[in-house]
Amino acid sequence: MTFMIPIPYRLTPISPIHIGCGEEVNWASTLIDGQNLLLIDLMKAELPTNLARKIIDISLKSTNERGLLQLQQLFRDNQAILKTAAYDAIPVRPKLLQEFKNKLGRNVQRNNKNAPIINKLDIARTAYASLTHSPYIPGSSLKGALRTAWLADKAKRQHVKPGNQGNELDEKKILGGSFATDPFRLIHIEDGMTTAENLTEAAWASNCNRESGKEKISNRVEVIRPCAYAAFSGSLRRRDLGGRPAKNHNREAQPVNAPPLRDLVNTVNNYHLKLFEEQARQWQNLKQIDRTWVEKTQRLLEEVNRQNCMLVRLGKYGTAEGKTVSDDMLRQVKVKVGKKEYKKQSHGTTFWLAGDYQAQSGFLPFGWAILEIGDYRSKVLQDYCETLGKKAPGTPSAMPKDPVPKDPQKALQWLKAKLGPATRNKEAQADLVIQVISSAGSWPIDDRYELSDLLADYNFGKFHQDIDDLLEEICEE
Repeated sequence: MTFMIPIPYRLTPISPIHIGCGEEVNWASTLIDGQNLLLIDLMKAELPTNLARKIIDISLKSTNERGLLQLQQLFRDNQAILKTAAYDAIPVRPKLLQEFKNKLGRNVQRNNKNAPIINKLDIARTAYASLTHSPYIPGSSLKGALRTAWLADKAKRQHVKPGNQGNELDEKKILGGSFATDPFRLIHIEDGMTTAENLTEAAWASNCNRESGKEKISNRVEVIRPCAYAAFSGSLRRRDLGGRPAKNHNREAQPVNAPPLRDLVNTVNNYHLKLFEEQARQWQNLKQIDRTWVEKTQRLLEEVNRQNCMLVRLGKYGTAEGKTVSDDMLRQVKVKVGKKEYKKQSHGTTFWLAGDYQAQSGFLPFGWAILEIGDYRSKVLQDYCETLGKKAPGTPSAMPKDPVPKDPQKALQWLKAKLGPATRNKEAQADLVIQVISSAGSWPIDDRYELSDLLADYNFGKFHQDIDDLLEEICEE
């Protein structure tokens, strides 16, 4: 008989996390609104005929960089109209936001033929749920972090040596043959989902030399902000085969069991704590690293290691050392040493750091998180998040607070434009709606009904019932 034993988990990011999903947003799908980028869907925009015709004409007649510049200028000058197509909002680091403002609709570079080069202003999105637009942590990312640590420990105990065919052969040696003998096939980890709001922001990802700190390349990325305690949750399930052996064709069948939870916690912590300390020593060379964060995180990890928590590293930009076995003899990182020359060595030569555009300090490494298992909740971790947690840029004022127009029809259009971004900040949305309802008591009854119909398409979370009650009052004759 097979048993699936669910064990709840909670995940707390302690540094910025970016989990690639293959999607980007750019100037053609965003608008600047205060400290936020509003994400827009032009297919849903209610465009005046003359504006739609201009967009089509420029798109068809000007396929070069000059046409792109004209489109950027057109979008910038018609933000009020395009806001009606907004469906989400991402806060942006201050200097990165200023970079957008400086480059949007302007020619800031020219090629060797003196033609304008238009910056696309791309931002790589982190993985998100398509229905709620909220970020999530894929269970496969978590499982990969745990399995890498477990494989590294097992390789060390078995004294596995590198083979001619690289990591694939090494892994087969460690597992004893195949998928059938892999204990991690008996561990199932759900995606980490969230109901929290304002968890992400757009930041600058800088690839720096580990010795000099000099930036080599950079990207704009959406990251999950650190220090939101227990922001993500799910379940980990251990499958028990009841002592039955694994089906391993052409080999003698061996009993396979999922790693005991206590052993897994210790193994994962040993791997990641060692990695953190190794890299913390190297971070001392980098002036842009936030040293307060490093010191406080080191003190946190001294406590976490004694509790039912695991330190893990997730997502993109987490260095090759965090995704390979820890033995220097087995790890082979491909490093560029010349224009077309590469070599393999046990460690990388750069770090990816998250911060603000052209900032000189305040950068953090990517991908670190604490995983709490079972019903245990770490008071030390909660205090750490309360101390280091920072208010997201652009919140709670993701929706600008302008006066409500006195004319009912203008007020309805005003509210529709404000609600367009569908920000995850339900409280800000509810404030806007209550502003309008408060002034709608003197409207003609047909306009009040139109307001009720408009709000029926929105979900205001915990404020929904209060808004329904207010609408019922003003819609009574």
